[in-house]
Amino acid sequence: MEIPASTIQSHTPESSTDTSMFSGLNLIQLLIGIMGIIGNFLVCFIFLHKRTQRNQINLLITNQAFIDLFSSVLLVMHQMYKTVGNFGIKGDILQAVNCYLWRSQLILFSTFAVSTFNLTVISVERYFATIYPLSYKKVFTRKNMRYLIAAVWLISPILQYVIVWQTYTYRNGHCDIEWSLASVGVLLFFWEYMAPVSVMTFSFFCITRRLKQLNQIVHGNVSNAENGDDTQPETSGLAAISSGPSKDERGESMTSMRRQHPRQTPIVPYSPAATHQTLPTSNQIIHRDNEVSIRRRNVTKALLVVYLVYVICWSPNQWAFFQLNLGGRLNYGNFFYKFSIVLAISNSCVNPFIYAFRHKAYRERLKELWRGCSFSLCL
Repeated sequence: MEIPASTIQSHTPESSTDTSMFSGLNLIQLLIGIMGIIGNFLVCFIFLHKRTQRNQINLLITNQAFIDLFSSVLLVMHQMYKTVGNFGIKGDILQAVNCYLWRSQLILFSTFAVSTFNLTVISVERYFATIYPLSYKKVFTRKNMRYLIAAVWLISPILQYVIVWQTYTYRNGHCDIEWSLASVGVLLFFWEYMAPVSVMTFSFFCITRRLKQLNQIVHGNVSNAENGDDTQPETSGLAAISSGPSKDERGESMTSMRRQHPRQTPIVPYSPAATHQTLPTSNQIIHRDNEVSIRRRNVTKALLVVYLVYVICWSPNQWAFFQLNLGGRLNYGNFFYKFSIVLAISNSCVNPFIYAFRHKAYRERLKELWRGCSFSLCL
């Protein structure tokens, strides 16, 4: 299967490739598709199994896994199609549908586009969650998330429809390919690669910088606590507000209130339990907040790796076809082109491995699932 870097600018003739290399390429794609089916199915199962894990970011991760699962299934089916043929399809209507939807690989390349845009949405979601947490709760509600996911599925592959309509023509029982304009390929390069990568790069750059700042704040507070310094740094404003005024300040404020309003001051009987009720210190609040947010930071770091892997996998193929659309040359039979195809489609199966190494909640749930399966086999 030829995978143009503009995601589908044109399909190269099969006669231009070496038979042994082409067969080996098909086998590799088949194996990648099978790995993608197994890995992404596990991701969907784990994140949908527990209701406690169904938050906004896990919903997007599950959608990403479902997209990659769908593309992996299509990848395997396309390899089978090349072996079996047209599955005995007869009739002009069915053959026309087969030409425009299946032979053009429209559905497969559409899933690649949806995967890219969903990853872009994930980066924006993490950006708001890290940089603007108050606005995040208003923008990324459950209802808005459903609309956003639906928009990703509908809008992202829109240029794929245009290219297939221009490139493929069904007439007299034959599916003919007419090379589309290079300008459309350039437009598709910016729509499905350059624009999403730019948004993701900006988002994760800001996220990384913010996480470093928060890490410095936490280490600074820990150092102050170890040195016996009870003063609160300027950056821990939330902790200072939450910890409340000091004992001396509370005593002075109560004395002034009694002087101003002597009749309104109630007489509270002495209670031994009340003397033991102390407000948490700023360091305790910071430590508690750090424990709550550490899982979110780990998820964000895992998704940062997903973004970096995406750029590594898709960049060679995308830039190769971009220079081709600008008037350059591309040899469809050389090793670089074949390697760029394998690298691009491998992005559909690599994310589950990233979650297994970088996503702690997913890794723990995967271990529980493995232990449960092993126990069932022993029985």
